[in-house]
Amino acid sequence: MEEIDPHKLQLIDKFLLGNLQPDDQKIWEEAMQQKAFQEELVYRRDLMAASKAIRRDQMMKELVELDHQHFTQESDTVGKIRSFRFLIGTSIAAAIVIVFLLWNPFGAGPTDHQALFAEHFSPYPNHLVMVTRDTGLARTKLEHVFSAYEQERFNWVVEAIGKLDSVDLDRIPPASLQLYLGVSLLGANQSNLAIEELRTLVDLGEEVYSPPAEWYLSLAYLRSGDLDKSQSTLLSITKQLHHPFRDEARELLAVF
Repeated sequence: MEEIDPHKLQLIDKFLLGNLQPDDQKIWEEAMQQKAFQEELVYRRDLMAASKAIRRDQMMKELVELDHQHFTQESDTVGKIRSFRFLIGTSIAAAIVIVFLLWNPFGAGPTDHQALFAEHFSPYPNHLVMVTRDTGLARTKLEHVFSAYEQERFNWVVEAIGKLDSVDLDRIPPASLQLYLGVSLLGANQSNLAIEELRTLVDLGEEVYSPPAEWYLSLAYLRSGDLDKSQSTLLSITKQLHHPFRDEARELLAVF
């Protein structure tokens, strides 16, 4: 098996914690060309996601247990008062909902997919190119592209990516640029083109960039109004235990 430089392994931890520094960028770009490094990145990312899920589940179990202990220790009188208050509260809530629906008859209508998209869309973070913050320093073409990406100037980004030369393209994994292009197309309201880019990347099965592409593909379907494909893509994500956007997919599915 191909060995990985220990210093490069430290970069993975810094990347996952969002602590990559400008001085790390060149080494990071070189490391991302190494298959073993990409596999290690996926392994550690999945391990972190699994650890978070286990801690979250354990916390929920402890909260349920504490809640159970608390209620079993209450007297019958307190329990009756609580039940009466709950009944009053739910009655008031139901009345509010009825009044709202009478006042706004469209409130119970079809899901507003554009509003849902706006609520859940957030550009994929730029972990690929370290952008120089000092405007007095010369920037590479890639820095210009990702500076604009961070500013959410998506139309400019889409155009600029198409003008990158082979020197720039050789510096980064092709799948990574495809992801950022797909997200930019989506942000630029070019949903159909975004779907083409993102679906191709998902089908590629690339370990690092295909999973986030699947999440943005579901959002692209949502923005285009294809709710069935959006829902099926979200369901696919929720079935993958270590998918980085599993929680987001479950949250969005809940309002479909």
